[in-house]
Amino acid sequence: MSNHLICLEKHMFMAALLGRILVVPSQKVDYHYDNVLDINHINDCIGRKVVISYEEFTEKRKKVASISSYIEAAFPEDAKLKEPKKRYVGDITPKFLSDAEVLAIGDMFYADIEDEWVNQPGGPLAHKCKTLIQPSRLIMLTAQRFVQTFLGGNYIALHFRRHGFLKFCNVKKESCFFPIPQAAECILRIVEKANAPVEAMLDKTICALSNVFIGSSGSTFTEDIFRLRRGWGSSSHCDEYLCQGELPNFMAEVD
Repeated sequence: MSNHLICLEKHMFMAALLGRILVVPSQKVDYHYDNVLDINHINDCIGRKVVISYEEFTEKRKKVASISSYIEAAFPEDAKLKEPKKRYVGDITPKFLSDAEVLAIGDMFYADIEDEWVNQPGGPLAHKCKTLIQPSRLIMLTAQRFVQTFLGGNYIALHFRRHGFLKFCNVKKESCFFPIPQAAECILRIVEKANAPVEAMLDKTICALSNVFIGSSGSTFTEDIFRLRRGWGSSSHCDEYLCQGELPNFMAEVD
């Protein structure tokens, strides 16, 4: 879901650049976004409708939208590169300008666009709220009630990424996969500094509401929690990545 949110933000950025409304996929083929995200919050923050569901889109048209099957790579030269070339607004806008009523843009997870502009105040996604993309109202209430019932106000949240993460971390210049004994020492050090208990591995919203958050470097799940914490003003000076500033004390070979 964290990766989906990265794509959603980039697609919102594209729609803003092109002066279009973003239509999220149908719940029949993808997430039921209304259950996960607060779509009304996004539109209220921007001050106009910038995101609508596929169902709302087709209802307004009173028919199923027909999209041309013509597909063209915007930057075919990138296919030959190991990493996509960084693209700027001057590169992007001319490639996607079209008179078509409906414009379909593909997967943008790896698109290297201007992150600074996507996130800057007053940019194409300028809004009046602390954070633009956040959990639905139901998820927020559920998280708050879980915290009130089981945790109380003083707790540390931990995202300790393990499964499938070893290979990803070990191909990075500095590995982000730590042996469990070393990780435990790092966690205990932060617990002592923050003077709060680590209760459990908690869901994203509960992590974002915690007094202190310890995340896994390189994880989009962790990065989205840090984003929410910055937006909600819940960040702590004790927040950090697991074993931040350290290297693993043992490294496996890369196959």
